[in-house]
Amino acid sequence: MVKTHKPLEVSILEEISGIPTAPFYEELVYRYLNNFFEKFEKNPCISFKRDEYGNMVVHYEGNLNSKNRNLAYIVHTDHPAFHLKTTENGELLANRVGGLNQGIVTPGSHVNLHKITEKGVNSSLGEIVKKTKLGEYVIKPAERGNFSFATLNVERFNIGSDSVIRAPVLDDYAGISITLATFTEIVEKGVPINLYLIFHRAEEAGFAGAYGAILEEDLPRDCIVYSVEASPYIKKENSEIRKIAEMGGGIVIRTGDRCTVDYDTTAINLLKEASVGLKNVKEARMDGGTCEASLYYAKGYRTAGICLPISGHHNDGMLEGINKPVVEGVHLSDLLAGKDLMVSVIERLGSYPNAYSYFEKHRITKEQTKLVESVKFFFRNHTKEMLTSL
Repeated sequence: MVKTHKPLEVSILEEISGIPTAPFYEELVYRYLNNFFEKFEKNPCISFKRDEYGNMVVHYEGNLNSKNRNLAYIVHTDHPAFHLKTTENGELLANRVGGLNQGIVTPGSHVNLHKITEKGVNSSLGEIVKKTKLGEYVIKPAERGNFSFATLNVERFNIGSDSVIRAPVLDDYAGISITLATFTEIVEKGVPINLYLIFHRAEEAGFAGAYGAILEEDLPRDCIVYSVEASPYIKKENSEIRKIAEMGGGIVIRTGDRCTVDYDTTAINLLKEASVGLKNVKEARMDGGTCEASLYYAKGYRTAGICLPISGHHNDGMLEGINKPVVEGVHLSDLLAGKDLMVSVIERLGSYPNAYSYFEKHRITKEQTKLVESVKFFFRNHTKEMLTSL
């Protein structure tokens, strides 16, 4: 049997697909990222660090004359899951964190229990027994252990005959995989650009990590910022299902989301011009959810998005008519096209920086103002302590 070479982004996605994660429990992902970037330690153009709130910030300084050549890709490392606690009488309780649909979490549902250790992770199986009056879930563990978070028990990584990649977590592991593959190619080519990558914590918990990164000023103010995300390809409206994008129809130039009708004009134009000559690139307002691009936009950055249409978003099968937890899915061709577009964007900006120097005067909408105030309140009252307790 002849072995075929896997594209780097596919190999990375397969490697990370089994890493358990949850809002505020992303440390295993960061260990993977740390090992990945250690390969570039001897390159004087590359540096990486964790900021005060635990986000990882990577900087490739490929252009010392940085004027008009600052670009950032932002992704997140968490996924909706459960936080666990043990009561005084030994009962294990779980709270949904990050937007799991309670309709798919029912008695009899199976979960994976996790505790991060210095050497890795201790994991075991558990079963949801019942839901309490306070909205918590009683878990029956298969074995005793000091577990801190839990994830839904669904099938592992596979690529089907329909070319759909399915895995427990693709939002935003698919984004991470194409970002890392893009970074590798750009470093090898030595493109003259200042490229930043930010791997945010707790995106699913009120954009907490992103808000911390903005407070820390991890990015230059003149940076063009792209959220690299996965978003539902369908949306329920007035009891009917509306298709937003086609899985397998191409990587999406995300011109807006649920909160923002139109992202920054300059950022969108760069995406469009970089897509000329590429296959499998589409354009859409992916309004099935709100992503970190809206927060950065509302805080004054030139922002747009690069988006993978996803099925089973947040492991919720109900939009597809399956009333139980399911794997998430992205199309292989969309994943490959995503990396190609991200590389092309960097090369385009590196070659024509002055063409994208215009700063559009942002018109902040009521929806964006409400988003910022909501994130700020949540951050100050609920998440700052958790973000800083590394």
